[in-house]
Amino acid sequence: MATVSDRFPLDERRQSCWQLQRYLHDHGVGVLHGHPRRPAFDSRDYVKLMVTGQAPLSFSGTVPETRGEETRYFDYCQQGKLMIQWCEPCEEYLFYPRAVCPLCLEAAPTWVEASGGGTVFTFTVHHRFPQGMEEQGPYVVAVVELDEGVRLMSRVISNPDDVTIGLRVEARFARITATFQVPVFVPVPQEV
Repeated sequence: MATVSDRFPLDERRQSCWQLQRYLHDHGVGVLHGHPRRPAFDSRDYVKLMVTGQAPLSFSGTVPETRGEETRYFDYCQQGKLMIQWCEPCEEYLFYPRAVCPLCLEAAPTWVEASGGGTVFTFTVHHRFPQGMEEQGPYVVAVVELDEGVRLMSRVISNPDDVTIGLRVEARFARITATFQVPVFVPVPQEV
């Protein structure tokens, strides 16, 4: 049985890969030598305007299908409130929304408004985009640890080069459709 190595010697495969990268580079897509190409529409300038409040926080997206307690969470988001749950017997904050506390099985934890402040726990920069979202990238998706101690995943609206682990952020709301908004985070301006 012939293997890929038998049919295409290593030097030929390297040359073929390089040619593909060069073709993609010349046509404005893909990567060249492992470095992401900036899209024709550079969203970094628009991100600066969103963070400074000179442009509305919005991007295209899909409305999540909600059920159970998450429906209530997203209802609060539509009111511009970042809500998390509090379990009185455990004296612990909870997130992701649940009908029962996972620690003590207390039914119906109470909803409280989060401070909105937090730090980036971990993050990734997306350079590939679903169809219809090409104008958004590159963008940052992060796990943010709120000051209350719970972690949630969201976008950080900032230049990807400026995002680091431990970066202080604060919650805002961004429209993904005309009638639906989701929580996102922006860096807290550093004091000089």
